[in-house]
Amino acid sequence: MSETAKAHGGQSSTGKMSVLPAVEPYDCVVVGGGLSGLSCAAVLAAARWRVLVCEKQPTAGGCCISFWRKGYRFDLSVQSYSGCGPDGVIGSLLRQLGVENEIEFQRLDPAREYLFPDRTIHLSASLESYREHLLEQFPRERSGIANYLRLQQDIFDEIHRLPVEIPLSAAARFERDYPHLTAYRRARLSDVLAAHISDPRLRTILAVRSSYFALPPSQASFLAVSNMEMNYFAEGVYVARGGAQALSDILVTAIKRQSGELALGTEVKRIRHERGRVVGVETADGQTIAARRVVATIAPTVVFHGLLDPPLASRHHYWRRLASLRTSASYFIAFWGTTTDDLGGSPNANKEVFEDYDLEHEYAALAAGKMDPRAPCFILIPSLVGREAVPEGRGQTVCASVKALYAPDGGWTRERRKALAGQLFERARRCLPGFDRAQIEVTELVTPAVIERLTGNLNGSPYGWAHVPEQVGLDRPGPATPIRGLYLAGHWTRPGGGVASVIVSGRSLATRLLARDDGIGKDKA
Repeated sequence: MSETAKAHGGQSSTGKMSVLPAVEPYDCVVVGGGLSGLSCAAVLAAARWRVLVCEKQPTAGGCCISFWRKGYRFDLSVQSYSGCGPDGVIGSLLRQLGVENEIEFQRLDPAREYLFPDRTIHLSASLESYREHLLEQFPRERSGIANYLRLQQDIFDEIHRLPVEIPLSAAARFERDYPHLTAYRRARLSDVLAAHISDPRLRTILAVRSSYFALPPSQASFLAVSNMEMNYFAEGVYVARGGAQALSDILVTAIKRQSGELALGTEVKRIRHERGRVVGVETADGQTIAARRVVATIAPTVVFHGLLDPPLASRHHYWRRLASLRTSASYFIAFWGTTTDDLGGSPNANKEVFEDYDLEHEYAALAAGKMDPRAPCFILIPSLVGREAVPEGRGQTVCASVKALYAPDGGWTRERRKALAGQLFERARRCLPGFDRAQIEVTELVTPAVIERLTGNLNGSPYGWAHVPEQVGLDRPGPATPIRGLYLAGHWTRPGGGVASVIVSGRSLATRLLARDDGIGKDKA
């Protein structure tokens, strides 16, 4: 990304902040100012804990940040989120923090559309409407559709009854209390679809959600996909007025209002521990900050063999488990600002375009170090639902993305970036016939390495560990670690990737710490 692509300036302080030596240790230092870290810090600050968030970038938000070019606003990674209603994951958190009236959300319905060669599928915000839409196109699959969606709903209900930590006293009852989570713990999406749906085209349509985890149906966890799918129906899909970063900004506001502290542009280089207990952090500019607890929201492999001083022994069973996990794929993203106001096509702002009904071939290419030119791609027109994203009277913003390797064969050369952007432009034009290259004022190309640099996510992974059956649910790392007082939050931990999930991660960890079940105590001052 060029130097002229500046981060959104909605936060009141975007430069490096000095951290003054504290008389007493902080109750908690949060390493990483993404949504999980901000959520955790906001809840703790609201309880009058002395909290400090250290964020390497000049702006907090992680994947949920925006940037500007020549008056056009673009959202880097997150475009929309669920759970913004009063009782949703986001809505209830903002109400708890007392800032629910300081941000405006717009619900999308239909949430998005899937463009196949022979049909368009509209994803309604209503599960019943979506079911009827599928039945209209596949009437012979009535029982299969009903049974499959009912199973996904049962799984969603069980997941939302599941505590973040399962006490030993409840482990023996798990199979009885969560029969579907038990039965489908190792299930892959493609296998469950094959058991319910006969038509291969419908199996593909019902499997498209796996692409939101950057996985093929043959690898994606059925539990993870079901939770994401049903969450959209239960809690809706929203965009925020002012762009995706508006959510990050309001959490920053909540933290500061309760006297929490943010050190933006401050990189943590060491997490110190003594005799198995965390004692604080050290920043890149040499400041030592004492803390009773540290919450790390970055990749655990980086935490334990990069920041932790001394590092966790390589033979430690916890490290061996972390080292065995694999990250999700990343994205290549092209952003355009165009003076063309009428792009043509449907008015839906979120589209996914498929060249065929095969969802496996692009991942076979990625596994071979290559990128498939026929891979499904996302086409978004954010300015259709947020006109403040463009200069007054200046057309639209368009975003096109495709799954990508961090280091493909030959690397991310200028020629490769330009060629891939050209392919995405031509595919966008097919569903936006008024999209004219001559009218483009701004072009910004983002590779996985840029996503890694701007968000701090290892390999540019937007979902943390890949959501394969062996890495979700109770098989995903929890918040506790072998170092007393050191905790994890974010998409590297339970419940997993996605905006709602990482907020649940941060909020639930804060709730646990406030219950003081770690026995460390807090500053009484």
